[in-house]
Amino acid sequence: MEVIDFLQHPEIIKLVKKQEEVNRQKAKAGYNLFTISSYTAHLENFHSDVIASLIDPDGLHGEGYTFLHLFIDYLHTSCQIPVNKEDYANTNVLREKGRIDIWIKDETSKQCIIIENKINDATDRDFQLKDYYDYAVAEGYGIDAIVYLSKDGRKFAPDNGATVNKATLNIAAFNNTPNDLHNGWLTACNENTTNADNVSLIYQYRKLLSHMGNTNMNNEIRKSFYKFINDNNAFEAIKTINELITFLPEYRAERFSNLTATYFPFKRKRLYRNNYYLFEEFIRGEDVYKLDVFFQSDGNAYVVLWNTEKRDVRGYNTVKELLTTIGLVNKFNAPSRYNGMTAEYAMSAECPSLEAIDNAVLELVNEVFEKLTILSQQP
Repeated sequence: MEVIDFLQHPEIIKLVKKQEEVNRQKAKAGYNLFTISSYTAHLENFHSDVIASLIDPDGLHGEGYTFLHLFIDYLHTSCQIPVNKEDYANTNVLREKGRIDIWIKDETSKQCIIIENKINDATDRDFQLKDYYDYAVAEGYGIDAIVYLSKDGRKFAPDNGATVNKATLNIAAFNNTPNDLHNGWLTACNENTTNADNVSLIYQYRKLLSHMGNTNMNNEIRKSFYKFINDNNAFEAIKTINELITFLPEYRAERFSNLTATYFPFKRKRLYRNNYYLFEEFIRGEDVYKLDVFFQSDGNAYVVLWNTEKRDVRGYNTVKELLTTIGLVNKFNAPSRYNGMTAEYAMSAECPSLEAIDNAVLELVNEVFEKLTILSQQP
């Protein structure tokens, strides 16, 4: 397959759009209370603790049976499991009782719901669900449902015999469908509480499940991409595209250099790397400044002004003062090490293309040259 044919193929365009949407959704959900912690969401018991705390009528949420009834509604409407709310009017929710992750049992009706949490892809023991089923029956309970909860619905409960299999329901925590736990139950919980703590916790947990589910959706897109490459003998086209992308930062740097007519008041212009230019030795008193301009393979570009003589916070202070003097300090949005400031350009509404980024870099650098030249000519 030729490169142009590959890029214009409807299947590739469709996969790219899917990947872009997954990336947007993942980024949107990625910043939440749980993902920023290194100690929570990866733990096997974490998800069971959160879900059980919401379902429990005596939970700290203070909503009584609201969330449990919404869970039963979810099983009934979204999953076609005929659970009767009246059978859960005197309910206890237990964690790790008889090794069951979450056991929802009613002391009056003697009916129960078992939740087996596999959101973190824990390994199944042989006849694990049958053991839980037999334990609940031995304790005198009838089983309305065994919920086998996986991250995105692609992990299914193993065979545990006809009786257990009939009671078992495979549910996705998040796969972006109306019937997953995120959309089918947790969204309803968010909409049926006005308590600020509940709203915040459930919202943050929904974001976590969405983030985790979208991560797995990448694999589906990769699988489709792999199949397309294989079916259309497109690997050589991809290799060519990768090669072109690899050399793109070098081309952008060369383009920038060709469009930079002058670099006064800096004394030298030097190619540091193929994607990286240096403008050296703008001297002002005892301070010596250098301007770095470089282009990255991710599409971003950077302009860094720094003081080569003061490689600590004093250097940063002099750079900030210099940029303030020439009216450009607001265009440099981040410190660079301790002795400079950086202007970073990435895809955005202001710079929606590589060319827009590169033109913005060129405009800023020329403005720095122009204003520093005027400053250097002042007594």
